[in-house]
Amino acid sequence: MPYNIPLMRRFIPLALVLSSCASAPTAEDARAHYRQGYQYMTLGDVTLAKEEFIKAIKADTTFAEAYCRLGYIYAAEENYVDAMFNYRKAIAFKPSYADAHYYLALALLATGDTAKALEEFYAAVQADSSYIMAREALGSLLLSAGKYEEAYPHYEVLAKAKYQDLNIQYTFAVLAYYSGHYNEALLPAQRVAAANDNNPEVHLLLGSILTQLGRYGEAGLELQKAFDQFTAKGDSENAAKAKGLLDKIKKK
Repeated sequence: MPYNIPLMRRFIPLALVLSSCASAPTAEDARAHYRQGYQYMTLGDVTLAKEEFIKAIKADTTFAEAYCRLGYIYAAEENYVDAMFNYRKAIAFKPSYADAHYYLALALLATGDTAKALEEFYAAVQADSSYIMAREALGSLLLSAGKYEEAYPHYEVLAKAKYQDLNIQYTFAVLAYYSGHYNEALLPAQRVAAANDNNPEVHLLLGSILTQLGRYGEAGLELQKAFDQFTAKGDSENAAKAKGLLDKIKKK
């Protein structure tokens, strides 16, 4: 029986379609490439990691995590244009993706766009209130901009989460003191003073807080330490501040 050529021609396109459907990448393929890329990344092979993340995106063009990881690699290469493009793609497909907002903020900072970086740090914290790195970056930027009232609630969270970080404890104690939150300022100031007994500025701060709380006996001890240490360092201006507070509480 001779081959029916027209009939075969009708079936060839269908066969090609079926073949292409069978080989089309799936979401599972995308996840497999992502896992492989992440593994390469942890091993330090950035080139292979990048290839796998690109394959993951080709397999699933809505794969937010793959866009974010790819953006991270571009940022490490200081290719901030491509980094930000990928972070924004990640956010477009997953608006509450805290990591993507955080890393986009870092890339914006690196390119000098502080205002937009602030917006992205805010978005990261809103997406995940426990995101300490984002909150720390946000608090630091607000502090640098002199926005102390806005920085205060972020450092309040940080002080509780990172109670062993003396820099954060001291910063929060200062913010709390100047905001009139003396009870909140006390514990972090005590932590810092206990670890820095030879730091007169810490004793001056703690003495000032205790004075506001009406604990004059304890305040006097701290202020005397501050006065003695400032005097030993030849810092007459701050020694005078400590002495002035000492004289006031002696009249109480």
